[in-house]
Amino acid sequence: MKLALFIVGLIAIGVVVFLVWPGLRGALEMAKAEESVRSVVQANQNFLKPLVDAERCGEFGQGSWQLREVVERSGLQLGSVPAADGWGNTLFFWSDGVNCAVYSTGDDDRLTRPVEDLLTERGPIKVDLNGDVIAINGRMRQWPLGVRDKVE
Repeated sequence: MKLALFIVGLIAIGVVVFLVWPGLRGALEMAKAEESVRSVVQANQNFLKPLVDAERCGEFGQGSWQLREVVERSGLQLGSVPAADGWGNTLFFWSDGVNCAVYSTGDDDRLTRPVEDLLTERGPIKVDLNGDVIAINGRMRQWPLGVRDKVE
């Protein structure tokens, strides 16, 4: 009898975990996505916008670098600039010699598409929770679906 109650109790706990876990996991992913957007917004406000205003995007050449390295090399920073996004991945700086961007690679730690693809598109682009967060030339251009309104 005690064994049967124990087994029923384990099954009940398993059912509760099965039902609750997806919601908890979704809330955790949303929190990480929100933190990633906050990180890029902060880097945009405290570094990228002043860099664009000073017309200094081209001084770093073409390519992508860790944001921290570029911030240190530039000597231009109005406030704190985060080094990582909500998933703990490094934030990056990108330039084509004229335009510049700050971006997070999302929870998969890789860009879904090249930053330069966003240069010709108009308006903000919203993507899924695995999506990248990108600010180009001082403007937010891409973020995870459902997150931007909660952060800005």
